[in-house]
Amino acid sequence: MSIFSKHKNLDRVTVLSVGFLMVFIAFNSAANLSGQALTNDGLDNLGFLTAAFLYLVFALTSFFAAPLVTWMGPKISLFVGGLCYSFWVLCFIPAAFYPDHKDDGSFLFEKSFIYALSFFSSAVNGVGAGILWVA
Repeated sequence: MSIFSKHKNLDRVTVLSVGFLMVFIAFNSAANLSGQALTNDGLDNLGFLTAAFLYLVFALTSFFAAPLVTWMGPKISLFVGGLCYSFWVLCFIPAAFYPDHKDDGSFLFEKSFIYALSFFSSAVNGVGAGILWVA
């Protein structure tokens, strides 16, 4: 007799747990490194400011996240929330390459674009975090 046949939702809980593990390994690594790394790269206090903005949006979103989760359903809400966390982590790519390419002339490596992208992705992640944790 398999352990999965004895506990009918164990496979779903296992997949959900591994998914959360992967999302938060990436998120916590990026969050912990962003403050000092972005300062060292010449982007001032961008890491600290975007983290503060992320949690501000998260707190505000928590007030209306329950109706959103009810409307979308728990599965879609978990998926959307995870995508928002992933989007935030991916938006560090231009900032990571900023020191090597800041004089290239590409808009991707302009300081103003990196700031705008970082704050936008923090807002998206804040909304996603509110939805994810309610779901």
